[in-house]
Amino acid sequence: MLAVKPPSPRKWRLYYARYKVRRTALIERLGGGCAVEDCRETENLEFDHKGNSRSWRTRDLPLKKRMDLYEAEALQGLLQLLCRSHNAAKSHAWR
Repeated sequence: MLAVKPPSPRKWRLYYARYKVRRTALIERLGGGCAVEDCRETENLEFDHKGNSRSWRTRDLPLKKRMDLYEAEALQGLLQLLCRSHNAAKSHAWR
């Protein structure tokens, strides 16, 4: 099996910086705060797939591909922002 060489620290910093810019822009596009009524949280926000619309596992994807899919879902109206506590409560309810 061939070993994959990890990116240099400099390349990783640039890659991660681009991810943060895209993530921040998507958060702003989705309203910048938790989608739950009466929740004013604007920090510790997480992307949430409305209903059970997701057909892919987030943690299995590289950051670029993850953002590509998040942006596509946002355009389709299938993505929302939730604060960490509301996202955890929703995830727990689905199990």
